[in-house]
Parts: sequence; structure tokens; C-alpha cells
Amino acid sequence: MKEIKHYETEEIERSRKKIRNGDVFVVKIKDYELYFYGKVIDVNANYNNITKPIFIFLYKTPTTKIITPDNMDENDIMTIMLSNQYGWRCGHFKTICNIPVKNEELSVDYGFLSTNHGNWIKEDEVESHIYNHEILYLKDGRIIAEAYVDAYNNILDHKPKITSRYYLSFYNAVSEEISKYLHKNPDIKRKYGLE
Repeated sequence: MKEIKHYETEEIERSRKKIRNGDVFVVKIKDYELYFYGKVIDVNANYNNITKPIFIFLYKTPTTKIITPDNMDENDIMTIMLSNQYGWRCGHFKTICNIPVKNEELSVDYGFLSTNHGNWIKEDEVESHIYNHEILYLKDGRIIAEAYVDAYNNILDHKPKITSRYYLSFYNAVSEEISKYLHKNPDIKRKYGLE
């Protein structure tokens, strides 16, 4: 299997401005004129009692110059994340505009995979278990049921359409997600001269 090439983001502009729901931001791929977009969905998410993690969507469609995007819909979501203000403070996230969060965005079928909420269960409990959408059978005979949670730490009763790991992400996690996306989509790498 081909190794994933890591594309770093670079500092654009540092900011200590208050981050608001609906803020659209860009990240720039280092050494390339290529920008990916993100949007702040909620500045008051909930993650293990950490103060105000920021719930964001990261989008698939890049541009070669900064524009106000018009295709920020569910089909263009690359991943979901819980972040913090450091991406803006260190200049890797640059807010370019504010587009109010729509009801459609709030109702996206997403969830974070949370092993913290997984339970050890017995084989005869598998069929009746609330988390039987994600059952892991371990080699030692144990079974774990993993749960999906929303951005407010509420356990979901199904496996959502858009998923991600449940942890607090820093700006470098955005470059990791972009790198994975580009690895899976070599046509985009070719289109923008990244190979």
C-alpha cells in the first residue's frame, strides 16, 4: 500500500478575534497556492469538560485562491472535528466570512466514535445491546460495543453517515485529514499539481 504523503498547512494570518458560529475559514497547503475550507458549526460543543471546544466541518473542494465558497453542503463535507482556538491564534486558520449556520447543517447525520463510551458485553447480549451497530470481537474472546456521540457528548443510537474519532483536534489534525483525503483522491492531487 502506498504511503500517505503528508501535506502541511502554513501560517496565513494570526488572529485573536472572537470565533463565532458560521465563521468560514481557510487553510493553505504549504508551498502550494491551494486552499481548503472549514466552517464553525458551534463554539459551545462539549468534550470531556474542556472549555468550549469548537465543532467544525472541513470541506473537500479546494480552490487556488481564497473565495467565498458556495458549495458548503453535506455532500462536500470531508470530515467533522472538535477543535480549539489555537488554529486561529497561530495563523493556520484564517476566517474569511461568516455564513450563518443553517438548519440543514445542524441536522447532518454525524457522530464521533467514542471508545470511552464503549461497554464490555457478553456474547449472548450482542443482539439486544443498544450499540450493536459497532460490535468488535476481540481475539481473546471479549466483545466491546463502541458508541457514537454527537458534539455535545450525547450517545447516538445508530452509526451515523459522517463519522470521525472522538478527540480534541489541533490545527495539525486538519492537515492530516486533508492528506488522507488527497491520498484517496489522486485525481485531485494531479489536478492541482501536488504529485
